[in-house]
Amino acid sequence: MGQGTRPRVIWQPQPGPQTALLRCPIPDVLFGGARGGGKTDALLGDFVAHASRYLDVAVRGVIFRRSMPELDEVQRRARELYPAIGATWQAGARQWRFPGGATLKMRWLEREADADRYQGHSYHWLGLDEVGTWPAPDGIDKLRSTLRSAEGIPCLLRLTANPGGPGHAWLKERYIDPAPPMTPFFDADRATWRVFIPSRLQDNRKLFDADPGYIDRIRASGPPWLVRAWLEGDWTSVQRGGLFDIARIGIAEAIPRGTQLVRAWDLAATEGRGDYTVGALLGAMADGRYIVADIRRARIGPHDVEASIANTAAQDGWEIPIDLPQDPGQAGKAQIAYLVRRLAGHHVFSAPVTGDKQTRALPFAAQVNVGNVVLVRAPWNRAFLDELDAFPTGPHDDQVDATASAFSRLIAKEASTVSWGTLD
Repeated sequence: MGQGTRPRVIWQPQPGPQTALLRCPIPDVLFGGARGGGKTDALLGDFVAHASRYLDVAVRGVIFRRSMPELDEVQRRARELYPAIGATWQAGARQWRFPGGATLKMRWLEREADADRYQGHSYHWLGLDEVGTWPAPDGIDKLRSTLRSAEGIPCLLRLTANPGGPGHAWLKERYIDPAPPMTPFFDADRATWRVFIPSRLQDNRKLFDADPGYIDRIRASGPPWLVRAWLEGDWTSVQRGGLFDIARIGIAEAIPRGTQLVRAWDLAATEGRGDYTVGALLGAMADGRYIVADIRRARIGPHDVEASIANTAAQDGWEIPIDLPQDPGQAGKAQIAYLVRRLAGHHVFSAPVTGDKQTRALPFAAQVNVGNVVLVRAPWNRAFLDELDAFPTGPHDDQVDATASAFSRLIAKEASTVSWGTLD
């Protein structure tokens, strides 16, 4: 570097919450609380800051998101920042390698059982982005055991989240209720110090100044309680659901003639406990309303999932279209290809799942909240209504996901070009 040449700044924390995070010595931090608060940048910067403090150690870190599409957003930002400081992407190991030997893996953790693959691993830094998408902390708690250091350097856990997600209740209980923001407290049950560092859109001046219309788009994206949570980081505005006004849902004794039907699935493949596999049969009635005609729901393993889809399709009949979610990557494509072959003779649709769960559920919720949805009276009604009532803060969202997918498929423009199942 020539004399008088100033180093080029690739990225630096913005004053306020981002700076507080990068300087924070507390081992367990929840950062964020509102949309647009610069959470992903804060995570990426915090790992580099931690690694730079211990240049004689090849610091090991890992960032998790709930799914691979969500992880793509983190990786997109990492590709904008990390190469400029000499980091290289090692595709085979799915990790960034930094000058000096520090490494940061990029991973997804869809279900609690996925955490078992990391037992025996050892990391100095663990980051989980948008941790509110996990309805329970069990998998995250398992990952906590991977934080250990034979070199004697501090191990850090960094979480980011917004209020209102499936994990709202446990995050609020664990990080928000025990102490005011920016106030460290000791969790005696898990023998660790914690702190909540709030960050709002106004703290992310780069986004706030570059895209002032973003705040208006948030205001238009959901009901008032959810907008307040997203804009203000208000954890008290979301206690139990609120997205669905289940009092507006009616009951029907049968499916009316002329109803157009579609069956959509949410595939969990969790046997015995955890998430459910759900198949939702939704119909558009001739009077413009929608009817939830049937819910198939079970905790079953992968083989039984395939059998359940095939058996349900046989019972529904070939004229009922089937919507299947596609996990990203080659494995997801292979699974869908196999299921399509097994469902020969049926109309099968599949596309990668994109967007967060609340956003995907909003169109169906809008119909519920104006009284345009009814259920066929059946034993599954209570569990279905309970899940809608608790969403998005309840422990399960599989029925909401499946029904929202069915609704999206039912109203999709391309649906008009296929033969739809109709009760005549």
